[in-house]
Amino acid sequence: MLTSLTLSMSCTPLLKTLSTPILTHFALEFPTYGSASSADIRSFLRKFATSLTRLKLSGSPLKEQELIDLFKTLPLLTELQLVHGSWDGMENIFSEVLFNGLHSSWSSVLPQLQTLSITGDLSLSWESLIDLLESRCPEYGNDATCGPLRSVQLHLYTPFEVETKTRFEALTKRGMHVDVFELMTWVAN
Repeated sequence: MLTSLTLSMSCTPLLKTLSTPILTHFALEFPTYGSASSADIRSFLRKFATSLTRLKLSGSPLKEQELIDLFKTLPLLTELQLVHGSWDGMENIFSEVLFNGLHSSWSSVLPQLQTLSITGDLSLSWESLIDLLESRCPEYGNDATCGPLRSVQLHLYTPFEVETKTRFEALTKRGMHVDVFELMTWVAN
């Protein structure tokens, strides 16, 4: 029985035809911005609300609020990997809307989330990201609506300051392993 699936596509109607009764791991990668339908993606993933534990979305056409709404339907998700698409016309999903939606004080979105990986560029302040992480840290103000994040990997183009590094180190001391990798931007001549 198929429990893990990775698809790389720019056209999502295929998702309507797939049937995998107990999908636990799913990765969907969009190599180019094509005719991807956010409705097809949401409909496909909602079928697995009671089984999906790991999800990777790379270059997803879903907007921030669509992602939050989708995440509300996936309560068993323990691992989430989001990769921002870099082609022209692709909106940056790493914004206040997304991070506020994942903040434990304001919602119970992804209550079982333990591992979070973000790759791309932030369109918000480091403060917002750190607030999100602190809200889900084992020893900070993590409330009962969400389990604590245990591992965070950030692969970002956005440089951070010394104070931000100090706060990441504090999160690690309190039980959340945080790795930050600064990505380099390539400029074509």
